[in-house]
Amino acid sequence: MDLEAVQRAYRSGRYLTVLREAQRLLRDGFAGNREELLWLAGRAACHLGDWEQAVVLLTMLLSAKDLPAPRIHRATIWLANALGECGRLSEAEQFLLRLLSEEMLDPPLRGQALYNLGWVYQRQGKVDLALAAYQQAARVMLDADSTQDAVMALQNAAWLALSEGLEEGAELVRRAGEFVSRVGEAQRTHQLALEALAALFADRHAEALQNAEEILQPGHRWATDWDRAVAAFVVSETAARQGQPEMAAFFARHARRFARAVGDERLLRTLRERERLRPSLVHPRRNRTRS
Repeated sequence: MDLEAVQRAYRSGRYLTVLREAQRLLRDGFAGNREELLWLAGRAACHLGDWEQAVVLLTMLLSAKDLPAPRIHRATIWLANALGECGRLSEAEQFLLRLLSEEMLDPPLRGQALYNLGWVYQRQGKVDLALAAYQQAARVMLDADSTQDAVMALQNAAWLALSEGLEEGAELVRRAGEFVSRVGEAQRTHQLALEALAALFADRHAEALQNAEEILQPGHRWATDWDRAVAAFVVSETAARQGQPEMAAFFARHARRFARAVGDERLLRTLRERERLRPSLVHPRRNRTRS
């Protein structure tokens, strides 16, 4: 397989073939465009979740001489993501901050870098910085007409704020909802889950249940395990507040199962905290203004 064949394999989503063949060509002393081969292999490794290998390949790519600025910028974003997935969050943060200091960075890439920086800050437990980065990413993405990415950034910020008990979570849900008609069904379902959670925290139990039940309908085409986890949590908490402990326990078990399936430690932590606090439910505790 030559470089063109590897490129075709990448476009077809055959990432294992890309990684295997690219590594073979590199090992055999490939004399062609090594930078393109490293670029394909590094991204393929990310798609496969082979984060350590992705770090190696993308680091090799960025060490190449005379690499065009657009390729450097894009590779840096992928490398920062791989570093974050490896738990090397401080390194990921530094790469993204250096990238964001580039005055000539294209707006769509600036939005991606800010979004990834928000994710890194979230993983580090720096809630204020994460919320600021997500919201700045959304503004840049909206200016660049990347509505779907902007909604994703606002939804991430909304989930983070709601899970931290911040009143601004409801406002972030509302802001994401302003654009949700312009995005795909998967993100509309995420929005429904967030609106159910916001309604629960505002004591609008009928609205919270209606949204949650829609997500939990058998065979819902677009609901992810995360959506189902949030919806089950909402039903569980509503049942607990209405004096239905058996139903509360039943849906709490479902919420934990779905949360574990997606590896959402924040949601699992929230479930543990709520179970300790029952029958009372902690309400959003603080409010802040954010420019």
